[in-house]
Amino acid sequence: MKKTIVVLFALFSFSTLMAKKTPFQLTFGSGGGFTGLTTTYTLNSDRTFFKEENLNHKKEQLAKVKQKDINQIRKLLEKMNFSILNINKSGNITSFITLVENGKEYKTQWTGSSSENPSLDALQAKLISLIPHK
Repeated sequence: MKKTIVVLFALFSFSTLMAKKTPFQLTFGSGGGFTGLTTTYTLNSDRTFFKEENLNHKKEQLAKVKQKDINQIRKLLEKMNFSILNINKSGNITSFITLVENGKEYKTQWTGSSSENPSLDALQAKLISLIPHK
């Protein structure tokens, strides 16, 4: 009986460890143009959310995002395999998303309203939907 309990506890502990998600940090935004203004948003897997503008160096903490939104973003990242996405097109106004996960940084950038990658555009739309509108 004791062995069964120990084995069940070990299996439960192992499955709990395996289910733990890898922390990530997503930075996204756009900028450039005549003013050179870049607005950057940083979303962490712990649900913290920040906004920063490069010209005035103002950093503002935004309301935490919902866990369901973090889960949706994880699914979008996995679906598109963001770490191997290779889009690097800059222009007058450049949009960007940078993922930091497991100590590695993956960046993609594009110009215009669409990246011409439906999965990336869906991720961008999801991220933009999290920005509070005052």
